[in-house]
Amino acid sequence: MKLDDTDRQLLKILRLDARKPVTLLAQILGISRQTVQKRIAALEQSDIIAGYTIKNGQHFQAELFRAQAMLTIDNNVGDQLIAYLHKIEQITAVYSVAGNFDALVSIESSSSEGIDQVLDKIRRHPQVLQTQSYLLLSQKINR
Repeated sequence: MKLDDTDRQLLKILRLDARKPVTLLAQILGISRQTVQKRIAALEQSDIIAGYTIKNGQHFQAELFRAQAMLTIDNNVGDQLIAYLHKIEQITAVYSVAGNFDALVSIESSSSEGIDQVLDKIRRHPQVLQTQSYLLLSQKINR
């Protein structure tokens, strides 16, 4: 499916508030309610919209500790490491990156000790050659 400007605008609005009523979406976009419904259905059908989820509020966010870990890995066995990291519940995302490191790992925990335990698990994996971690202090932009 090729996205047009209206589809992109619709996705942007839904990213901010997926519960916004279709009638309000139609009004914002300047199209009919039926057209909005058809566009949403097409976006879902083509897997551009893969699902709907909650966005944690500031109170919940304030209770979480977050960290980013940069990893240098043995590139010959990256898939084994990804499978290992996938099993660690506190890891919320893993990205391949360009630059001095091979991967970036996002971690969330209810305590700094939890972050430390996850970092220890990552460092113990035999394919992890080097790590550099950063504790996130505050979020300045949240979209």
